[in-house]
Amino acid sequence: MRYFFHFLTFAVISLTTSSCGILLDIYESQQDYLSPQHVLEANNKYEVAWNLSDIQVADGFRTPAIVGSPGKIIVEGWRKEDNFSSAFFGLNSNNGEVLWKIIGSNGDSFIVNDNALYRGTVGNATLYAYHTENGELFWATRLPLSHSTMEIYLAENKIFVNTSDSKFFVLNENGEILDDFQISSRTFLVLDGVLYMEDAYTLKAVELSSKQDIWLLEIGKSNTHAPIFDNGEIFLRTRLTPAKIYSIDQYTGKVNWMITQDVLSNLCVLGDKIYFTSPDGYLISINRYSGEEISRVMFSPQFDLDKQIGEYFIACDAINNVIAVSFGDNTQIMGLKIINP
Repeated sequence: MRYFFHFLTFAVISLTTSSCGILLDIYESQQDYLSPQHVLEANNKYEVAWNLSDIQVADGFRTPAIVGSPGKIIVEGWRKEDNFSSAFFGLNSNNGEVLWKIIGSNGDSFIVNDNALYRGTVGNATLYAYHTENGELFWATRLPLSHSTMEIYLAENKIFVNTSDSKFFVLNENGEILDDFQISSRTFLVLDGVLYMEDAYTLKAVELSSKQDIWLLEIGKSNTHAPIFDNGEIFLRTRLTPAKIYSIDQYTGKVNWMITQDVLSNLCVLGDKIYFTSPDGYLISINRYSGEEISRVMFSPQFDLDKQIGEYFIACDAINNVIAVSFGDNTQIMGLKIINP
């Protein structure tokens, strides 16, 4: 789906001026979608720090299109003032100010660590690294004989890239390719000689040298958005609602806990909590160690799931203890300060 939206966006903006005019007419006919429409009920968990309404957030089935970075929220999308060109925006997580932008992202996947944004490209697969402080380019590495990056992961100062033609690359933080091989299953990471991958509704760890399974866990349903690898745990949610949320021991495949929740967005891990939004319009937090629900705070009006303008995503900035939420029924992005992190 995300692939389609990128193609559609670039196809539209590369046509004639009249085509741009059509897009502008559509944009202006949806003015009621552009202003912030949702408010958070009075509570003692969060303070609303900012609202934006001029960035149309990109689609993102495998990975969310808004992510947290130290002191910032990174958004992939487009704006009217940039002629609807796809771009990355670096936002100050405290006030929502746009600090920098990278126009013409032409990306299919991206991820950030403490100081870099890594994005891949559609077509001839190339990986770019940008400084999250100012959006300046660090380096660009062509991934030889490969087509379109699908997913990017980070761990132990390495970058892992999947491509649409089933190639898997391992790079260091300087963009040097350390390894690459062909693999048919959706693969996330390779750590200490172990591949972590998804295959036919299962999550498994496979020894790289022998290709033998170390452990295999039946999920039963496809998962959506990238699994989160965090401090020896893997967190993921299944695709349909009600969804199952799993905490899995990365080394043994043992399920630490599993709960069933109505989940609309991706999951965001911050400290000892996991945050997400629900289809009935709540911001929910659960305990990362037990899955027990901690808080449930309502947005109003309730989400209009029949009016799909954008995507429902959530991102966390641990430095400023800020959560950013995007809404699928308008172009609003809301920044929330956690009162007692």
